Amino acid sequence: MLSELAEYACSHNLVAQAGFKPKALKGYIHLSEDGEFIGITVREKGAESVYAPDIGSAANGTRYCNPLIEKAKIPLCMVENEKKDKNIPTKHEFFLSMLEDGGRYEPKYQVIAQTLRSDEIRNKMIDSLSQNKLKGTDPIGFVVDGVPAERSQACGIWWSEYRKKFSETPTDELPRCLITGELAPALVTVPKVSGLMSVGGHTSGDAFLCFDKDAFQSYGLKKSANAPVSEEGMTAVNAALNELIEKAPVFGGAKMVHWYAGEIPDEVDPFGDLMDGMWGEEEPEENEESEEADEASLQEQNAVEKEKSAHQNAKQFLKSVWTGERPAMLSARYYIMPLSGAGGRMMVRGWYEGSFEDLYKNIDQWFDDLQLVRANGRGMTKPPKLAALCYCLLRPGSDSKREMEEHFNKDLANLAGRIINAIISGNPLPDEVAARSLYRIRSANYSGSGEEKKIRTIWN
Repeated sequence: MLSELAEYACSHNLVAQAGFKPKALKGYIHLSEDGEFIGITVREKGAESVYAPDIGSAANGTRYCNPLIEKAKIPLCMVENEKKDKNIPTKHEFFLSMLEDGGRYEPKYQVIAQTLRSDEIRNKMIDSLSQNKLKGTDPIGFVVDGVPAERSQACGIWWSEYRKKFSETPTDELPRCLITGELAPALVTVPKVSGLMSVGGHTSGDAFLCFDKDAFQSYGLKKSANAPVSEEGMTAVNAALNELIEKAPVFGGAKMVHWYAGEIPDEVDPFGDLMDGMWGEEEPEENEESEEADEASLQEQNAVEKEKSAHQNAKQFLKSVWTGERPAMLSARYYIMPLSGAGGRMMVRGWYEGSFEDLYKNIDQWFDDLQLVRANGRGMTKPPKLAALCYCLLRPGSDSKREMEEHFNKDLANLAGRIINAIISGNPLPDEVAARSLYRIRSANYSGSGEEKKIRTIWN
């Protein structure tokens, strides 16, 4: 799977320079060319991450920190809690020393360092930080004369040279990288990837490869000797994981990371349709009421129509595959890898791969088997979401959606993986699905219309 992830990164132009990492930046401190403090701008919620230098796990220690972009309390030397922030002054001084070193390549870094050495200006920045409702734990960056520090053309050159101070001395006999197949120095520890917090991941990120416990070591090999990977190869893998995890849906307590090797456009994603319940031709529903819609409802209706239009275009595109217009798509392959977090490590909950043609046919068969005629006899019901169907396998009593999600992730995590495997491989569902369904139906009959109505809602 390592080589497949690296190939995805290369084919989608995701490979970033080694030693760089996407940062979820909350705001920028603006300075003039002469170092005058101008103000602070807050980035919009959900704004795209920015790539910036990253020092790796060393930033979690007591002495070092990341350059250019860090938690506000470090560059501003904010000691908010004497016990928890006892290392802030040391990290602050290291932050300034990095900027001063970078000033040899980029004069703007020297401007930032000189400004931050002024207690008076730092206090103004701290006051402005509070006024903009930013906290000391929020990551911030710096803009000098309208240019963000991490976007400087000299940034990559400087950081590539500076970070060599923290690299391990390579051994005389170089191992072969499991990703690239080339002889190269192996990383002792791999950089972590964020995005799994909703499925048990750590706030500081999770490592895809790690061997820090005796149980994870083989034949007495230590750390990276168990699975040697080069920095170049792991940078590509992490770049792919960053993008795939961000857009992956959650199902059964895991992020359903999936991608395709081949000419498969993003808008044509059978597995995504499986999770969303978007399949087949949408039939227009009769609207018996003719009330005048307000502006909000019109906007909502337009958004729904736009989504349906995109869905129909995707289906037309897929139809062209079977007519022979795009034969290359049939030979493409799919990869599905459910991921969750476990104590700072990534847990791979499964690995599925095969041809795009088989995936499409099996998912098409799944939705075909689920089709029902509407209660009024006019047309077919819309296909339900997979998660909604699985909620029917839970014990009765969970009313809110959040409660159902919690019970689903806890009680059906193992079953969820087997259901996915059955669908995409075209095999029968596990017997446990039938047993749980029967229990839920009997419960609905005994408890009255409440449970029955909840089940009916899934299909309407």
